[in-house]
Amino acid sequence: MIKARNLDPSLLSSIEGVAMPGAAEKFYIGKDGGQFASYWKQRVPGDRFFANPSSGAGTAITQALAAMTSGRNDVALLSPDSHTLGAALTWNKNMTHLIGAYGPAMMNQRSRIGVTGNFTPVVSVTGYGNTFANLYTMWGAAHAGNLVGWSITGVRNNFHNVHFAGPMSATQAVDGATCCHLDGATDGAEAYFENCVFGTDTIDRTDGVSSLKLGGIQRSIFKNCYFLAGSDSGGDSFMVEAEADAYGWAFFDDCKFINLGGGGWSNAMALALVSAATSTAFRFLFSAGTTFHGITDVIAASDEAKVEFGRTAVPAAASTAANDVFIGMPVNPDHTSS
Repeated sequence: MIKARNLDPSLLSSIEGVAMPGAAEKFYIGKDGGQFASYWKQRVPGDRFFANPSSGAGTAITQALAAMTSGRNDVALLSPDSHTLGAALTWNKNMTHLIGAYGPAMMNQRSRIGVTGNFTPVVSVTGYGNTFANLYTMWGAAHAGNLVGWSITGVRNNFHNVHFAGPMSATQAVDGATCCHLDGATDGAEAYFENCVFGTDTIDRTDGVSSLKLGGIQRSIFKNCYFLAGSDSGGDSFMVEAEADAYGWAFFDDCKFINLGGGGWSNAMALALVSAATSTAFRFLFSAGTTFHGITDVIAASDEAKVEFGRTAVPAAASTAANDVFIGMPVNPDHTSS
């Protein structure tokens, strides 16, 4: 009989919590001096445990990734500590997973990754089929060299309870900067995000900064996700941007878009969405449960054909032959102010 190694109940529970069947080898990433590191370092094989120094330098994450085998369904568990990257983290393996040792919160999870210095992107995902869960990443500085939080070019990656926070500087005046750049390139992103948060509403943003940028071929799904922003003067920032090469669709299922600037609710964001793609190439698709707050308009009037919203069911008492035709059919937004 083959004896399974390193199958502790605690880690199995965290893996099952994000639907991770068939997990192979498990790796642990801690922080010297912390309770997580003190506990697990004594209980797992030495080649399965990696620790960052108390200063927070995030080299242990790259060391754990190097030890994982691409395509095997290996899992790394990140301690609920502050881990600081001094250089970009490139997740270039397939079906290798990074899971925070924290509960299924949606914002400011304690398994967190920050940066020191200016580089872009902070995290680059080039592999496919990976799962990231229970993580909080912080991005954004007053520097053009700190342009992107996450860059996702690999296909079919999954994100659960991940907060792509930023910008973390009120002077991130870099047009095109974004918390997350999901670029399907030529293969199609086919990414899945559930219970994730994009952006931050505690720090005002300027000059075209977005919470999410979409490019390349898209077939991406966002389920119960929140998009946050702190707009300082209305027209200079937005939630989601589609680049000129965006093709296909991105579906937002029961998502919420909330803008709360430093001036409170008085600084309404002019437009939640911007798109350089044509309406025949790319569409934003929204379920009927989608709502926008602190925003004047969904998209510019000239781009309304690029957006489709699900309709709520017509009550039986109000049902007419005309209304019945539209049950289940999407509708474009119509707002004359933009």
